[in-house]
Amino acid sequence: MQVAARKPLPLKPPPSLSSTSQLDRAATARSGRTKQPTRTPGHPTTDSFTPASAGRTQGRANGWREVPAAEAQRMANQGHAVAASWRNQNGPHGHIAIVRPGELGAGGPRIAQAGGTNFNNGSVRQGFGRHTPQYFVHD
Repeated sequence: MQVAARKPLPLKPPPSLSSTSQLDRAATARSGRTKQPTRTPGHPTTDSFTPASAGRTQGRANGWREVPAAEAQRMANQGHAVAASWRNQNGPHGHIAIVRPGELGAGGPRIAQAGGTNFNNGSVRQGFGRHTPQYFVHD
């Protein structure tokens, strides 16, 4: 019996996919899974984790706290879950990325992100452009 090969997922989402959650839904559909992965309350997702929610009881009650950029990089280097998040005050979509281990440079902490541009190791400046994110660590 021969199994049909699946097409690899594109590295760049189609223009119609404007958020990480839309990319996640498209990847789920393409992978043959019929159910979205379970989301844990308080964990960072584009749909529910924003600087505002982390600053209120939802984020704090689930172990998240805001930190400066240097501490975000240091905590990521120690193995903590760290998110960089920017909330768009003028529209429905902001941006979120994972702070990954690396060196804090002129472009800010190192991040991995999915969205209009996907990369595994880039700077905050590369991922957020002119926007200044807030950083949240999970203790």
